[in-house]
Amino acid sequence: MENTPGFVVAMAQYRVQQAWQKPLLRKPFLKYGQCLVMANYFFQLGGVLGSKYRNKLDEFGWAFLGLRGEAGAMGRFCGEVAEGMLPRVTECLAIYDYVSGTQSEMLHFKGDRWELLLQHGMQKIKPETAMQMCWNYARDGSALGAIHPDHFRRLFEETNKKADEESWQSARAMGVDIPEQQDVITYDEVEQGESESFLDYLRQYAPHLYASLSDASVAE
Repeated sequence: MENTPGFVVAMAQYRVQQAWQKPLLRKPFLKYGQCLVMANYFFQLGGVLGSKYRNKLDEFGWAFLGLRGEAGAMGRFCGEVAEGMLPRVTECLAIYDYVSGTQSEMLHFKGDRWELLLQHGMQKIKPETAMQMCWNYARDGSALGAIHPDHFRRLFEETNKKADEESWQSARAMGVDIPEQQDVITYDEVEQGESESFLDYLRQYAPHLYASLSDASVAE
C-alpha cells in the first residue's frame, strides 16, 4: 500500500511537540513514560474511529493512517494486523495491558507494566521515535476496531473505568502525565469528540475524503 500523510501524523506531531522537553542548545526529547501514555491514547483513538468507519475502510485508511491502495486493500491490511494481535488482545484486560505487553516484548523486559514504567520511564526518546510509536499504536487500534469491534469495546470499557485511588496516585508519583483527580468518560462521548476532530481535519485538508466519510454509518 502507498503511504501518504494522514490524520494520525498531524495528531502525533501536535501531541509530541506539546509534550517534549527542549533544553537550551540541545535537541528536544520526551520521556519514555510520556510515550507510553500517548501510545495508549493513539490506540484508543484508532479503535474508536476504526470501529465507526469500518464500512468505509479504504477511505478511512487513507484519511486516518495515510495508507492508500487498491479497492479492498485496507480491509485486508486491517484483517492481517488484527488477526496477528488477537492472541495477545484476548489475554489483555485493558488497552494499557496491550501497550505494555508489546513494549515489554520489544525491550525483552520481564515484569509488569508498573515495573516497566519504573525502570524505563525516565529514558529519553527522540521526537521522531515517539511519533512513530503513536502511529504504530493508532494502526493497531484501528485494525482491531475495524475487524473486532467487540474486543476493542471491551478494552475501552476496562481502560476507562475508575481506577483504585492508590494505583492512580502511584502512577502520578512515578511521573505518568495524568491529572490529580480521575475523570471517567463514556464511549459515546469519546466517539463523538474524536470523530468531530477527525472530520474537521478532513474538511480542511482532504475535502474529497470528508465528503465520503462525513455521512458514513457504522455497518451492522
